[in-house]
Amino acid sequence: KDVSESSMRNMTETIRAALKSGINHFETAQGYGCSELMYGRAFKMMLNSSEIEKRNDIIIQTKVKPCATEKEFRKLLDKSLSALDLEGNGIKYIDLMSLHGINKPNQLEWAVKICIPVLKEYQKKGIVKWIGFSTHAMTPVICDAIKTNHFDYINLHYHFIGSYTASGSSEDGNDNLSALREARKRDMGVFIISAQD
Repeated sequence: KDVSESSMRNMTETIRAALKSGINHFETAQGYGCSELMYGRAFKMMLNSSEIEKRNDIIIQTKVKPCATEKEFRKLLDKSLSALDLEGNGIKYIDLMSLHGINKPNQLEWAVKICIPVLKEYQKKGIVKWIGFSTHAMTPVICDAIKTNHFDYINLHYHFIGSYTASGSSEDGNDNLSALREARKRDMGVFIISAQD
């Protein structure tokens, strides 16, 4: 894929406006169009020009879906890392790497048996800093994922008035409160997602 100059200008200007406003956490995912590619190019240019002084001035998060085979997962993971352009004067590492959509028990099984060992390997190489997951699952699946103790953070639906997602109104009646409590017990980072649901 290639991206038009006007789209890249728009991306760069959006990042500049965010940084000027004090926003330094940028989230993308494989499957969000060309966003990984665009972020990779924009950050590389901004780091090379010293518009962003140091790599640790920004937090980059991306997400790759869990897969049933190691070969498939490595292929998707490497595709994301390549799009984000980690080489040379690029962004060099991913701060937050999420397994995107641990929504069903079989996806949790893939995550634990197949994906986590691969991500730990990348973590040892310094390519990935923190490992987490995003979810739209029912609360018991979310709690089971948290209880594996394999994750540093979670992207979690937790809303004052509920949500359209499966986990927006859990059986404990507290909109994933039990998941939030499990994460807190383990000192996990929690990102509240889709807050306007």
